[in-house]
Amino acid sequence: MGESIVESEMSFISNNIFRIEKSPVYLSVRHSLRTVDFLRCKGENLMFIEAKTTFPNPQNQNSKVKFRDEISKICEKFVHSLNLFWAIRAGCFGTCNELPECFASCYGVKLVFVLVVRDHRWEWCEGIRAPIAEGIPKYIMRTWKPELFVINHETAIRRGIAACIPS
Repeated sequence: MGESIVESEMSFISNNIFRIEKSPVYLSVRHSLRTVDFLRCKGENLMFIEAKTTFPNPQNQNSKVKFRDEISKICEKFVHSLNLFWAIRAGCFGTCNELPECFASCYGVKLVFVLVVRDHRWEWCEGIRAPIAEGIPKYIMRTWKPELFVINHETAIRRGIAACIPS
């Protein structure tokens, strides 16, 4: 399997990743932006991956406001990360030597936004996915045409995004 990284108590496959959240460019502008945890090139996909240990339940009256706030933050992270990545790629922050080599030829790729919620039950994922899809600005959805997935850790393992943490 190779090396892995840990985000939100989950192990993710670390080949072809850019840890945008830990990048010097992001650290220099973090006061005005939010980012996902990391980006990963996987086949023809450029994936923007955000990992969470939990997510508020919209059915719980006490957490409805928290749910809406969390949806808003996730949407911002996807949009800000998309803009920051392409700004880095375009050289707006100087040379893009910060990007791993696999990101040098990011042309003709399919954009994929992925939220992985660690122990979330599969049937709860659509209840998060739909509000995120509605919360991402329409111009982003129409221009970039990203796919959007909300999955749990088990599904992320099956899709080759995450890895099992050895017991």
